[in-house]
Amino acid sequence: MRVAFGNTQIGEFMIKIPGKHNLLNALAGSIIANINGISWERIKEYLKNFTGTKRRFEKIGEYGRKLFYDDYAHHPTEIRATLAAARGSFPGRRVVALFQPHLYSRTRDFAREFAEALAEADEAWVAPIYPAREAPLPGISAATIADAARGGMVRTIEGTNAEIAARFGRELATGSVFVSMGAGDVHEVAEILAGVKR
Repeated sequence: MRVAFGNTQIGEFMIKIPGKHNLLNALAGSIIANINGISWERIKEYLKNFTGTKRRFEKIGEYGRKLFYDDYAHHPTEIRATLAAARGSFPGRRVVALFQPHLYSRTRDFAREFAEALAEADEAWVAPIYPAREAPLPGISAATIADAARGGMVRTIEGTNAEIAARFGRELATGSVFVSMGAGDVHEVAEILAGVKR
């Protein structure tokens, strides 16, 4: 990215992590760092070497010409940003999203928005809800999101993380970019598929 303030050219900054949202975060962080006395040269060097944070479009691994990523995205806006980063980073490749909703109440309140965001993937799946601190709500499940999608663009998948990974292991097309998303333990699916133990 090229940065300028008024007529002052700061120069070019390189970041390794994809996505417009990450670029904007890097820019905002750079400005704050400079205001607090860190030189632009130091900021440029740091950004050039920064590989991202855990569970933010984190590359889990690659196996059989398939790429596996994980993101903490648990809100429709975050899902859109993550899928846009995947598309921008791997144009022409099939993007497969696995979303694990976090909380029954959030699933109920944002079902339509989740469905619309997930429909931006080539293939979108919704795993069982990660309940965290909530008891189940009657009639609210992964199907609540899938039912809100138009034309069957979003489907549900049942089972434990190991069972879900086994199914994707059999069915995921070569060349796909698989992205697990959610605030729960869905990252385990990408880890199993990539053959990574944490």
